[in-house]
Amino acid sequence: MKKLIFILPIIFLGCATASTQSARERNEKCSEFEEVEVFQTFNDGGLAYVCERKSYDNCAMGMTVAVLKERGEDLWDSKRIKAPKGKCFAYDGVYKYISKDERGRTVPIVRLDYAYAPSSEKEALERVEDLRVHLYHECLDEANAEFINEKETNTNKCKCFADLTVEKLINIASMDNQTQDTVAKTFGKSFITEAEKACGKMPKNIKI
Repeated sequence: MKKLIFILPIIFLGCATASTQSARERNEKCSEFEEVEVFQTFNDGGLAYVCERKSYDNCAMGMTVAVLKERGEDLWDSKRIKAPKGKCFAYDGVYKYISKDERGRTVPIVRLDYAYAPSSEKEALERVEDLRVHLYHECLDEANAEFINEKETNTNKCKCFADLTVEKLINIASMDNQTQDTVAKTFGKSFITEAEKACGKMPKNIKI
């Protein structure tokens, strides 16, 4: 099941002062490792070994993580994924699974995210547009799977959903930290209700 977890991401971090910052703020969720090797796949990603810098030739020596795949990307056993320049593997929750010895296991979930605050207003706006496109396609994938015969409606509602979500996130990003924390606690449920009033019935697997 795909899950959209909306936080105030590094997309907006430091936008107001980006042009004057001598040292950009690093995404606090970033891990220290730069590469992973997949050894088992599932619907939205796969289990992978972290490739330690001292032993890149033997990633199986590293810890296990669940890596979320990027849109349009396929995963397979032994595939290596390296964080591109400017991005990192950011921690994003916990994944539970049953191992081969039939024991319950939990490992950290990681996804590729921006490593630093934007260096300019232009870069910040580019990240906002990337987020909008990502939200649209995530919504559309789920909507087309659930509402099979409503492709045109799905396209319109998911465009509306992506636009509305980005608008709300920009508004929240302009708030002070304390207000952001307060809003974040109730944002998920209230926003889905608001999105359905504005855009139409949302796929059940869209979660915030």
